[in-house]
Amino acid sequence: VRAGAILAQREATNRRRQELSRSNVVSAEAAEEAQRDVDVAAADLRVVEADVAVVRAQVADAAAALQLEITLLASHTLLAPYDGIVVARQAEAGTVVRAGDPIFTLIDPASIWILAYVDEERAGGLALGQSAEIRLRSLPHQVYSGTLARIGIESDRVNEERRVWLTCADCPAQMYLGEQAEVRIVTGTLDRALMVPEIAIRGFDGHQGRVWTVQDGRLAEASLTFGSRDERGRVEVASGLPEGAAIVAAPVNGAREGRLARITGSGQ
Repeated sequence: VRAGAILAQREATNRRRQELSRSNVVSAEAAEEAQRDVDVAAADLRVVEADVAVVRAQVADAAAALQLEITLLASHTLLAPYDGIVVARQAEAGTVVRAGDPIFTLIDPASIWILAYVDEERAGGLALGQSAEIRLRSLPHQVYSGTLARIGIESDRVNEERRVWLTCADCPAQMYLGEQAEVRIVTGTLDRALMVPEIAIRGFDGHQGRVWTVQDGRLAEASLTFGSRDERGRVEVASGLPEGAAIVAAPVNGAREGRLARITGSGQ
């Protein structure tokens, strides 16, 4: 800025002296000296402009170097993908780790899941969105509301169980990972049904089986088709029960076809 102002001043002085020289008011030497001053000032301005360009280039280099250092620093900084709680530390300060080695194990408290295992024989009625009751081992008298959110696509080949995941709407704020829980999933409701204890069914394959019935005062074995089950170990009789027959609800020792029998309960 200063060099530019000096140049402008000397250019104005030079114009005046050149006009006065043409009018023979000042000598030619004074006019030449004024022109030399202008040339010197212009050269000084060019030097200053070059210095400014150098400084700007140095600033750009420094900014690039700073960005490089920031990038290198970021590559050495561990950032969690979400806000969570550290539940395990796999490495201590100073430990040499390789790419891909775990350092910490995090959990998101807002995404706690309840994992349940359902016997394959009872998994046919499962569907996303079904309601469930959840009881934690540490709070067995408390019942919490859950929703079936995910059904595993692969069953356990050894235990023959299907894995399902549930969300919990009103579980305690403080949850403990790995705690055992009991889950009851409501797969459907029946307004009216004839239910039989599963222990009274012989040869039950999850769909069909045989039960002892009382018909006209005598024992008779009947093959029945069964439907839904409840949490009390009872199975719905879907079809196959003879008209007027009553099912024997408990195992009978020494039972045989045609043996005299008498109904002593309600039969339901």
